[in-house]
Amino acid sequence: MIIGEWKEYYSGLAKRADRDQNKPFALRADALQGISFSPDSTLIYKTGFFEYLEGFSKKRRAPYKYLGDTSSYFIRNDSLYFYDLKDHKWTPLNIQKLTKDTLILRRDKDFAASYVKQNIPKTTRPEIDRITFTSHRCMGYCPIYDLILNKNGEVILFGYDFLHFEGPHIANIGEKRFNAILENFRKASPYDLKEQYSSGNDGWGMTLSLAHKNYLFKSIYNFEFEEMPAELYWAYRPLIFMYEEVDFKPLPLADLPDYLDVIVYKFKYDKLVGNLESTESLLLWDYLRNGKETQDRFEELYTLTFTSLRGKYDNWLPPSHLASATKSISKITSDGRYYKFYYKAKPPVTVDLGFNFVDNNPGEISFVRDRTK
Repeated sequence: MIIGEWKEYYSGLAKRADRDQNKPFALRADALQGISFSPDSTLIYKTGFFEYLEGFSKKRRAPYKYLGDTSSYFIRNDSLYFYDLKDHKWTPLNIQKLTKDTLILRRDKDFAASYVKQNIPKTTRPEIDRITFTSHRCMGYCPIYDLILNKNGEVILFGYDFLHFEGPHIANIGEKRFNAILENFRKASPYDLKEQYSSGNDGWGMTLSLAHKNYLFKSIYNFEFEEMPAELYWAYRPLIFMYEEVDFKPLPLADLPDYLDVIVYKFKYDKLVGNLESTESLLLWDYLRNGKETQDRFEELYTLTFTSLRGKYDNWLPPSHLASATKSISKITSDGRYYKFYYKAKPPVTVDLGFNFVDNNPGEISFVRDRTK
């Protein structure tokens, strides 16, 4: 009866102010918890297990370590035992109630968590082959980085601050793990998700873009977690802490074409401007990385606004060729498919994406009047 996916609902069994101490393996006290029980005794704790660090360097990383989300469990008599990755021991919880749709787990006389069983239909939609993700700066120790995931498992990470490494890195998580991450977003009902979730408080900002076959499916901006569905929070977690789990290696940008030293964040057309979210800029950068240099001519409709690849923050000191990128490239023009990079000291280079990035995404890239003019 316990096999399946369970979502916590707040029942008043514990004061909200007590939730931090009463959930020792949860990172956030105000996030609804979720647990998945499999027949093979595997437990997935959907907000993950964490360990707070002693004596960490505030300059270089957040004060906690992500330990993963997968552990083991067994049931003996009226107790559920799970292996706590933080304390490295089996922890018992009393099963106060278990029916086909309700689970109440009591830790002690002062605290119990109530869960309702979820019936999430299996689906293969939406189809997604690229995910881009940005973790923005906050008032505390939020890790700051950009992330690009491709369906073949390739991951590129640009680390800026509060990580244990900085700069461009690359890894491969495999197609199976990519599909598991995608499955988490499918469970969050992506067709119904808003474009923005914000509580109005100073907090941890994140941006996400999902794409398939050169089309943007959706971009979402999140500022803090209170307003978003729990299922979306759970889907974010493997992305947020991937830098802790995956063995990233330095990415030698010197081996890439120098036009990839910049990132585009705005298309200008006459008196109109189309702004890109940070993750849409990452998506375009990855499309350019996979584009082909060509001698084809095209109508140069748009003038692009760009910056050095890591122009958003000043903690990471990049290689010299990266730091001087905006000085060596004087202008970029495009028609949405072709991108022409004008250099100050050498002939221009044109890159063909093979599709029109602007025309493919009219719902995400909206042109408005340029207020700077």
